[in-house]
Amino acid sequence: MSHQYTTCTAYFPAAPLDVPDTAALAHAQARIEARLELFREIFVDPIRLIPVARLAGIGYSDFADDFRLIFCALEICADEGIDRAFIFYPMTEALRQAGYGEVWPLDTLRKFAVSRYFSPCAVRARCRKILELDRRERVARDELRAAHHHQAQARAALRGEYEPPVMRFPARRAVSA
Repeated sequence: MSHQYTTCTAYFPAAPLDVPDTAALAHAQARIEARLELFREIFVDPIRLIPVARLAGIGYSDFADDFRLIFCALEICADEGIDRAFIFYPMTEALRQAGYGEVWPLDTLRKFAVSRYFSPCAVRARCRKILELDRRERVARDELRAAHHHQAQARAALRGEYEPPVMRFPARRAVSA
């Protein structure tokens, strides 16, 4: 299954002239792939693997849109002790009602359930990767925000509307011998 987003504006809204940045697109694709890999691991046994993901620091707030719906369904499955075989139809119906029915058909969800072996270590590794990718995105957003701020200051200085603060150093003290 190829689940790709075509623009980077959701991740980096300050892209100049709305031109997709290859690094931003690669990062967005890596975030999607990491989440898909985590779902493939968890689908094997949600009852035992959702708690592993929670202990690794992953929750529904780490996901957006269709991924959040899937993770919430898996959490309900784990909390209620529902066997994974009974979660596919309600999950597919919820995704269809939310407008993601074409992206997540029933066959795709079923493929997730048979694609892996039970592995808590793999779930922890996927969670670490997701948290690291999210950390990188926060750093990049902060840097873009700072760059945008400095660019605005430079433009204001060129127009004569901004004077940078003058650094005042303390007076030197005479050193007695």
